[in-house]
Amino acid sequence: MRNDSRPRIGITTRIELDTDRFYLSRYYSEAVEAAGGAPILIPLIPKADYIKRMMDNLDGVLLPGSDSDVDPLRYGRDPHPQLGSVHPLKDETDSAGFERD
Repeated sequence: MRNDSRPRIGITTRIELDTDRFYLSRYYSEAVEAAGGAPILIPLIPKADYIKRMMDNLDGVLLPGSDSDVDPLRYGRDPHPQLGSVHPLKDETDSAGFERD
């Protein structure tokens, strides 16, 4: 049971490909807390049921920026010549909580 009246704000983590570690700059969590929220880190686990359970317990979601681009192929578009790196795991997890049943 939640005793804290602060809104629970989920923040998706990033992945460091070289070490296979999740990470997130501390400033995202500090900014949510300073704004009166309770930051909840969401690891990049691309399982729809996991993401749905996480989303069901949150009042909002913050999708932090990263050094990768969203893969345009996910949306049926051709890659732009200046497209940066894409991380399918991040794209899949970031979008999972917003897909409709």
